[in-house]
Amino acid sequence: RLVQMGTGSAVFGTKCKVKGLTSNFQYEVCVVARSKAGDSKWSPPMHVKIMIPKHVLSASMPRAPMSSEISCQYWQDCRFALHSLLIHAGLRVEDFDTAGDHCFCSSCHRRRGDLPCYLRGGARYILPVGFARIGLKVHKPARVQQDAFDQWHVCFHGTIDAKIPKIIAVGHLLAPESSNPIGGKVGVRSGHIDKTTMRINEYTGRYEEFDPRMKIFFSPTIAYCNYGDVYMKSARLNGKWYRFALQLRVQPGTYSIGQETVGARSQIDPYMSNSEIEWYTSELHTHVVTGVLIQKISDM
Repeated sequence: RLVQMGTGSAVFGTKCKVKGLTSNFQYEVCVVARSKAGDSKWSPPMHVKIMIPKHVLSASMPRAPMSSEISCQYWQDCRFALHSLLIHAGLRVEDFDTAGDHCFCSSCHRRRGDLPCYLRGGARYILPVGFARIGLKVHKPARVQQDAFDQWHVCFHGTIDAKIPKIIAVGHLLAPESSNPIGGKVGVRSGHIDKTTMRINEYTGRYEEFDPRMKIFFSPTIAYCNYGDVYMKSARLNGKWYRFALQLRVQPGTYSIGQETVGARSQIDPYMSNSEIEWYTSELHTHVVTGVLIQKISDM
């Protein structure tokens, strides 16, 4: 929507304000200009098309609120719990990125009027309503960071509190049976599939060999990560109970899509089919961790 802010017949010096744009798209602006000198007739309209690249909008869009500007008590409690956990593990404040802080609690979500689903890089994801996000710095080259936030897909990975400091220290997720740079090997958690099986992929419709070992799993909906106690478990911090997950960006074309593998008997997320709810990859360096998601369960 263009709103003219200036006056006068000359096109130079006339200002227009554009509202409602986001940094996720590229826009084409068509300017229609006409000129008039003295008593002469108006000239024929001249059409000028201007392309506005995404990176220009990204630079001009307002940044997310800084930590001190998020007054929601739910978010404050979650941040305090996470900071206590990470600082106790020896992580520095420099590992956090306040520009990525955001509160998705039901009150903040309702007040903002957010939609339940959004697109990033052409892929749909479901907002993690009920969680608070603490932003993390992405330790990647500037070009990779720009691509990750402009084009890579948003997804989530459920975990437990004890693993978060190690994941942040490494900078990315590790597949089961891979070596951990800070010591030891990553194992397959108890109760998870630990052998190769043959199955029909309900998303592709193809018969395939499915081996969960040496693969990283994530989902475009936090509801799948938070299903029962399969991926996330509650932890007591500062007298309250919390659950933890990670928000990621994953490079398009580097992962596969399949059905749920948690034994669900009904649809897990009302906005996404169970046949496309699990993403997985064996490529370890095609994702970045952009934030920690915390859900406060209770104050007892």
